[in-house]
Amino acid sequence: MKREVFPGGGTPAKGDGAPAKALVSYVSYSGNTRETAEIVAEVLSEKGFDVTLLDVSEATPPGELGGFDVYAFGALTWGDGELPEEMRVFLRGLLPLLEERAEEGRAPKASVFGTGDSIFPRFCWAVDIMFYHLTKREIPTFPEKLKIEQSPYGLGQVAKVKTWAEKLAEWAQSPFATESATHAGSVSKFAVK
Repeated sequence: MKREVFPGGGTPAKGDGAPAKALVSYVSYSGNTRETAEIVAEVLSEKGFDVTLLDVSEATPPGELGGFDVYAFGALTWGDGELPEEMRVFLRGLLPLLEERAEEGRAPKASVFGTGDSIFPRFCWAVDIMFYHLTKREIPTFPEKLKIEQSPYGLGQVAKVKTWAEKLAEWAQSPFATESATHAGSVSKFAVK
């Protein structure tokens, strides 16, 4: 299983003096989403989070991953605007655990990012699919979705990824982050089957 840990290097993110734990999970076929996930993990670590970077295609059972304070989910968009099967399976196992924590008043915070190619009409729809399922379950979700054109190292997008991750860190440490982002209307085409 590909799992890397980035120990927090800054100010503790939780009230008990311990750094908040963040899981940056991703699925990547060409390496673009992995590169984006690595940048996100590095920034969160610099902001004081203990970060685990996880390739979901090699993931452990989701039950072992339910104890993080912050989750960042990353995926490429596959086919005709689809979420890759590996992330679909991962979310199917993990979302009920996160929803249960939210119902108990111990809601983790979540965010979504992804890569795609804008020549396709459904650019980065996987990001929208993940966002929909998180907000549908009322899991507090960072309202700003990150969508990258192919590699973050192309088109000068590294700064965009770092800025997004810095905003995510700030939002995740805010007491107001427990309010869930809302999703607009019914988007049943995004159902995780």
